[in-house]
Amino acid sequence: MGDIPETIGRFEIIDIVGKGAMGIVYRARDPNIDRTIAIKTIKTAEIEDAADGEELIQRFRREVQTAGILTHSNIVTIYDVGQKDDLHWIAMEFVDGPSLAKIIEDRVVLPLQDVLAIFVKICSAVDFAHKRGIIHRDLKPANILLTEDWEPKIADFGIARVSSSTMTRTGVILGTPSYMSPEQITGQSIDGRSDIFALGIILYELVTGERPFMGENPTTIMYKIVHSDPLDPNAVNLALPKGLSDIVMKALAKNPQERYQTAGQMANDLVSLVRSSPEFAVATSRLDMPTAAIGSAEISTAFDRYQSVEAPGRAKGRSPLLWIVISIIVLAGVIGGGLYFLSQGGLGGGILSGGGSSVAGGEAPVPTLTKKITVNSEPEGASISVDGEQQVGLTPAAITISKPKGSVVAIVVEKDCLGAEAQITVEDEEPLEQTFVLETQHREISIASTPEGADIRVDGEQLGKTPAQLDIECGKEYQLQLAASGYRSANLTLNWESEPVNATLERLSPGTIALQGSYPVAIYRGRSRLAAGTNSVSLQPGTYNLRLVNSEYFLDMNITIEVREGQRHQAQLPGLGSLWVFANPPDAEIVIDGQNLGQVLPIRDKPIAAGTHEIKFVWQNGEKTQRFEVKAGERSQVREVLEQ
Repeated sequence: MGDIPETIGRFEIIDIVGKGAMGIVYRARDPNIDRTIAIKTIKTAEIEDAADGEELIQRFRREVQTAGILTHSNIVTIYDVGQKDDLHWIAMEFVDGPSLAKIIEDRVVLPLQDVLAIFVKICSAVDFAHKRGIIHRDLKPANILLTEDWEPKIADFGIARVSSSTMTRTGVILGTPSYMSPEQITGQSIDGRSDIFALGIILYELVTGERPFMGENPTTIMYKIVHSDPLDPNAVNLALPKGLSDIVMKALAKNPQERYQTAGQMANDLVSLVRSSPEFAVATSRLDMPTAAIGSAEISTAFDRYQSVEAPGRAKGRSPLLWIVISIIVLAGVIGGGLYFLSQGGLGGGILSGGGSSVAGGEAPVPTLTKKITVNSEPEGASISVDGEQQVGLTPAAITISKPKGSVVAIVVEKDCLGAEAQITVEDEEPLEQTFVLETQHREISIASTPEGADIRVDGEQLGKTPAQLDIECGKEYQLQLAASGYRSANLTLNWESEPVNATLERLSPGTIALQGSYPVAIYRGRSRLAAGTNSVSLQPGTYNLRLVNSEYFLDMNITIEVREGQRHQAQLPGLGSLWVFANPPDAEIVIDGQNLGQVLPIRDKPIAAGTHEIKFVWQNGEKTQRFEVKAGERSQVREVLEQ
């Protein structure tokens, strides 16, 4: 494996724990907080000659981008990222335990209630990612790790697809064959329901000990995923409750519309099964499980309270010998496997292509067909890709493919910013001629900001608030501005090659409003009181409509003022005049600007803010209202003869 570096970034390297398709994984120590971490690396030089080398680099970078969105107790945490020369690296949480793949491989049998408790948390984490627009695309037991307390952690979002990204084009298959969905294999568009299909395969394997789709090679497995229905889980394991079998089979529906539409729905059905099934009556009575129905948004917090009576470290009355045996198996998985989860699944999958045609179990082999396709385009001179692999020559051109019967081939034709694509099912060896009419290509990229809710302007036009999706047309540039009150605006230029935007806006320094006057006021913004008994207030830059109140001097006024970063702004309070009020008869109640002063006549030399005020006289036979003006430093008199 070569010499081990002493450090990567600030981290001290301890040893190598795995090596995969994209690079080496080290165990390391963070000297700042004395924490053991894992560091995943990739050297540009090692893959720059590969046909998909640039895509691997982009996939590596995307893992970092997605990690910033995915902060969840059941997803491996990313701590830091960096690059030195041609070495890219990511520092992440070190999970000192086996993967589900290791548990399955070593035939460690977990109680069914523990399997379901673990799986609900897995569904919770997947649901969390989907709500943030991220699809894993390669969920498998090797990518699901277990801590010492049997807490699941989903790893390797290295080939996760941000929903708005189009880096992975239609027809380029990423993932592991045994856990892929039919739409991944056939090159169709992918959404979160593809991950739900993978969850169904994993749960099937956990509760039966067998995979639902078996074969001697990837081609056979993929053919069965697309065309064959697996046995019901309770036909393989007769001890399983029928309800659990139904949940698994719904997740494995060929048509995405017939599957669970969210991982949260799948988790809810598992929770309902545990509560309603006699098989789990004893277990549920001893577990601190939530009793109210939960929606998908609540699952992640609700199941943090789950405490299994059977999980290692929590067992009561378990045979010591059995615990020792399980401990030895798990420890052997960690040491002997070299953290199997990182070396087997932690570094992403590759592009898959068809292989041989032999089939397990004595079934008839899937025939391989050779088909010639003549590709034309309007306009001519376009490049041709088949299942993500660049073909020699430009349109018009003839290509030859060899695929198992029933395979779906994705053909993409591109010329500059023009493109088109089609999917062809290989059913026979008859030559085919296909003409592509090229159109301007579009893609969507996600626009996010910290804080959320920033105003989005593109080329000066208001387009809503973050987070949002922006349509990008190939060949065009867009001027993007993100603005939020109290923050410095971010200005970016976007084009076809741009990555998703996740801008952190810089908070502006506040400005100060100083009110010039001889008396204090209360300052309101809407219904919120910003300050009281003062003559100044600090505010983030922006334009404010403020209300100034001093009840003693009958002040209630509104001002509009623009606050600029780090500047002091002055506003003048009205000066004070004096008020004299006389009335006949003198037993009337006096109300000034809505304040009832009672029977206080006559009023002599009362300080009052300059401006227009309203006075109301209320007596036994009626009431009378009039407005009067007060000037600063002057006396204002109100005299009234009231009707008897």
